[in-house]
Amino acid sequence: MAGLLFILGRGGLGYRPADMLTASQLTSPQNSSLVSNTPLSIIKTIGKASLVEANFFPDNSDKIYTPIHKGSQKHQLRENLNVMVIIMESFGNEWIGKKTGQPYTPFLDSLLDQSLYFENAFANGKKSIEAVPAIFASIPSLLDNPYISSPYGTNSIEALPKLLGEVGYSSAFYHGATNGSMKFDVFTAHLGFDQYIGRKEYNNEKHTDATWGVLDEYFMPWTAKSITKDLKEPFMAGLFTLSSHHPYFVPEEHRSVLPKGEHPMAQSIAYADMSLQLFFEAAKEEPWYDNTVFVICADHTPAGTSMRYMQRIGMYQIPIAFYDPQGELQAKTANQLFNHIDIMPTVLDLIGYNKPVYSFGNSYFSNNEPFAVNYIENSHLFFKGDYMLNFVKDEATGLYNYKSDTLMYHDSLAYFPQLKDDMEQELKGIIQRYNHDLIHNTMRLP
Repeated sequence: MAGLLFILGRGGLGYRPADMLTASQLTSPQNSSLVSNTPLSIIKTIGKASLVEANFFPDNSDKIYTPIHKGSQKHQLRENLNVMVIIMESFGNEWIGKKTGQPYTPFLDSLLDQSLYFENAFANGKKSIEAVPAIFASIPSLLDNPYISSPYGTNSIEALPKLLGEVGYSSAFYHGATNGSMKFDVFTAHLGFDQYIGRKEYNNEKHTDATWGVLDEYFMPWTAKSITKDLKEPFMAGLFTLSSHHPYFVPEEHRSVLPKGEHPMAQSIAYADMSLQLFFEAAKEEPWYDNTVFVICADHTPAGTSMRYMQRIGMYQIPIAFYDPQGELQAKTANQLFNHIDIMPTVLDLIGYNKPVYSFGNSYFSNNEPFAVNYIENSHLFFKGDYMLNFVKDEATGLYNYKSDTLMYHDSLAYFPQLKDDMEQELKGIIQRYNHDLIHNTMRLP
């Protein structure tokens, strides 16, 4: 009996045990709770703290944030535009040559020069598992557990692959790690991706490292060729890299060629950048390349090696860029705030999706004033204009100019009371909406 209970609670004897999200691979997201068995659901949620309702404002208050993106064809780039999202593991600004002059990302730097590049861009979390829902479903990580592994991970949501699938797009998510890593295979099914393609599908163990999976230099150009085989246009593809992750393995034949730094991560970043170049060289040979918009971003920043990137401002700063090979999307450096949750509504505008969508983020093309939001160790971080508000236990505890005071030496809370009040009110409205909609499973439009 004890053995049976163990197997039932674990969700099977597979290398990656079943989870509540596994149901998304077997049925539609709205029916996943009917497929999950009760013992599994109880065991998987034990000890995971739930959100509590925030009641800063009355239920009908206009101060509560309204997470709706109003679709439009006004900024459509082209008809049947393909979408490719490339998520670079741990590519924080600390390692990007365009930001720091470091020599590790020459190809990415050249690509950013040809892109709509956001120099004040932020991740919405500190973990890879937090990036995927933010990028593809515009859901920030504002709770103690990552959204994917929280009790709300099986909630019904409106995600980019699902929305595009409804208008005729095929889709696939490519990740060279062992299938099941970070629950990406089951969660991407929950998002609406048609296929998950990983280490198992690549099927060549000679090209793997000793830790994570298929090395970037092999998996990334292989992905470019596989898209032609796996997907029909128009398509949406996601590609998540892995080699620039601890233990920062670089194949021996590249160690004497790629630039090194004091930290072993430096050369793994250079290796991933080389692999990104190999991907684009392969993609240019494919028939879908010219009619594709590429979104390039990092999942999160790594552990900082300097004070600048150990502070709560720098620890979220990443590159985000949109690249159009045809040049119809104007290449420029934009200094407005932009974060992961803004990617989905911006992509929807670029493909001309004209229906309203539930989204915490704002499109680059919208008239809404941009903001960025994060949560870490009971602290909400709210970025707007030139300032970052630190908010702990329902109270503002610091206000910093994130552009000029990157080391957070000068707390401006006492000097700008109106700015503090305005930012605090807006953040409270976001928190109240976020908590309510997660708890009540209403992160979607009726």
